[in-house]
Amino acid sequence: MTSTLEWPRRLAIVGTGLLGASVGLAARAAGVAEVVGADNDRRELRDALEREAITSRARSVEEAAEGADLIVAATPVRSLAGVLARALAVNPEAVLTDVGSTKLHLLAELQRSSANLRRVIPGHPMAGSEERGAMAARVDLFHGAAWVLTPAPHVDHQALRRLTSFVRDLGGRPLMLDPELHDQVAAFASHLPQLAATALMGAVAQVDSPAALRRLVASGFRDTTRVAASDPDLWVDICATNGPSIVAALDVLTSRLEVLRKLIAEGDRVGLREELATARAARLRIPTKPGSSPRGLREVVVHIADRPGSLAAVFHALGAAGVNVEDLAIDHELQGGSGALRIWVAGRDASTTAIAALELAGWPAHEGTGAP
Repeated sequence: MTSTLEWPRRLAIVGTGLLGASVGLAARAAGVAEVVGADNDRRELRDALEREAITSRARSVEEAAEGADLIVAATPVRSLAGVLARALAVNPEAVLTDVGSTKLHLLAELQRSSANLRRVIPGHPMAGSEERGAMAARVDLFHGAAWVLTPAPHVDHQALRRLTSFVRDLGGRPLMLDPELHDQVAAFASHLPQLAATALMGAVAQVDSPAALRRLVASGFRDTTRVAASDPDLWVDICATNGPSIVAALDVLTSRLEVLRKLIAEGDRVGLREELATARAARLRIPTKPGSSPRGLREVVVHIADRPGSLAAVFHALGAAGVNVEDLAIDHELQGGSGALRIWVAGRDASTTAIAALELAGWPAHEGTGAP
């Protein structure tokens, strides 16, 4: 394969299961010629090589990391910090990221080390499957999917821009969030649906006539409970590393179920219809095609102070408003102390939303005319 990308020339993937192998397949399709994989599970590693998600196998994290421009950790969430620390020790010049679905726990573990984390940019592609393993990997898994990045306040700007471009090359839509907001959002958008499906299947398992139930289930039931077939070990780790946010989400769901129970028990047709209509309207506001957006990128210019936390605060405001950052650049003023953050978003609506959200958060912004 002839490489069409200037960066990364060499990609290392640690963990070659569903997500890791899908990163490899998408990177190879985008033109990354050299993708080295490492995995303690030799069968997964062999499958990834057979699928051509990787071009070579490494015997350890350190061997995979050496000489890589970009290192992606795709192991279970409880081991991500250790993998990234080992890779960083061998190759501090590389850009490092992960694909785990919890971030505060990861960053807390990484910050206990004395390593320079400016080029470590945690990530979470909002894509996946109830299937597992390299054989279930897909080249299009990330197409149109939000891919959250949670950069630190002192992030290396070139590293962030390169990783953002890489995410787009794989078909993802970069979304900058701070770690706490990410974990709160992920608890509702990803973790709560899994646990709700688990609870629903647990309830159904108690029905007196399971054989009849299996014959009568409709497609809606199958769609709602599909994720209940996911790997239990994966979800035990996720719940262990995002417990507070998940408990808060479960409390909200419990309160909504209690409202529905009360309305049904009291025969309150008007109240029940209002609940159903509100839920229907909220569901219809969700795009039918993930990541759909108008064509054309719009530049938004934000003037920020050159102090810790400025970049994170801007990304927090944009992320809370649901604005994807498609590209970015930072122009430092010659006299120092401040600079212009230039971001590009998809379409006029996103630009308007971004400017309004930034100004509401105290960051003056205006639409620019530059191209990424």
